[in-house]
Amino acid sequence: MIKSLTLAIAALSLAAITACFKPAEQAVSEPVASVTTTAAIRGDLPLTVTGYGTVEFDPSRQQVLSTQVESRVVEALVQVGANIDRGAPLLRLAPSSASSLDLTQALADASAARDELARQRRLRADGLASDADVERAQTTANDLTARGNTLSSNVGAVRTVSAPSAGIVDAILVSPGDVVAASSPLIRLAEPGAIQARINLELEDATRLAVGDPIHLTGLDGGSHVADAKISAVDLRVDPATRMTSVLVPLPAGLGFLAGEAVRASVVADTKSNVVLVPRPAVFTDEQGDYVFVDIGGVAARKRVESGETDGSLTEIISGVSPGDQVVTEGGAILSDGMKLSTGSSTPTSESAQ
Repeated sequence: MIKSLTLAIAALSLAAITACFKPAEQAVSEPVASVTTTAAIRGDLPLTVTGYGTVEFDPSRQQVLSTQVESRVVEALVQVGANIDRGAPLLRLAPSSASSLDLTQALADASAARDELARQRRLRADGLASDADVERAQTTANDLTARGNTLSSNVGAVRTVSAPSAGIVDAILVSPGDVVAASSPLIRLAEPGAIQARINLELEDATRLAVGDPIHLTGLDGGSHVADAKISAVDLRVDPATRMTSVLVPLPAGLGFLAGEAVRASVVADTKSNVVLVPRPAVFTDEQGDYVFVDIGGVAARKRVESGETDGSLTEIISGVSPGDQVVTEGGAILSDGMKLSTGSSTPTSESAQ
């Protein structure tokens, strides 16, 4: 009996002791980040300036037609943008009231001068006038007659303004009913193939460019046409409306560009040679500055860097990274210093990296 009781007590004690111990918890695995890395390289970094602008007719190859006497615009015979042949009628004009009065007065003055010349000749024949008197009368008559003939010819000629050569009507500068003074511009004609692009740039960018620099242009108004040309002028005047400067680029004919079309331009303003480069997505910024993550033995190491110039795809690293360092280019946003990495590698692609 005592033996049975002892065994029962021992069994109960063992059960109680066993109940005091919990099964061991399963160990939590350390997180591993899947990233892509790229080796930092040493190469050349072209610094590209990008700007936008508009195609326009070359002003140096335009013709502005004007009237020789004050006239009234009767009718415009063409529209802006029209292709016209040489001799095509453009505007119909009539002499203004002032021009008609001027012509009438000029013809009357010329007639009076001729009458005076005849009188001086008669007086000289009678010995009552000198040769000098006759010469003065002759000069006055000649001058006033020439003025009257010029006005008469101009008033008749400006009835219809015709195109002196084939071209495109770029602008009509008057409207029917306008009274325009002598020598006032009436209409502007342009050569169809004489076009240029005016590219707007920040002043800082424009000062880095020079005449003759190669520039690449792309049409933006539905076309895929492109052109490689050269800068013909750098205009450093600041437009008061846009606060931008501009460069002018003559465009070869036959490439599909049209006056008024919007274009994008890119030009290499400078090149930084033999610098350390990493892909732009590898560089992060916080309140303390720039940093990158470098794969060191499968572990992410956060390194502070001093960044320089960038071309949008590659960034210059002045300090903090050496050529050959494997920098994280994808997946870096979720990393922390010391995190384990599962990596895939890529090679930086840029025509600038040598």
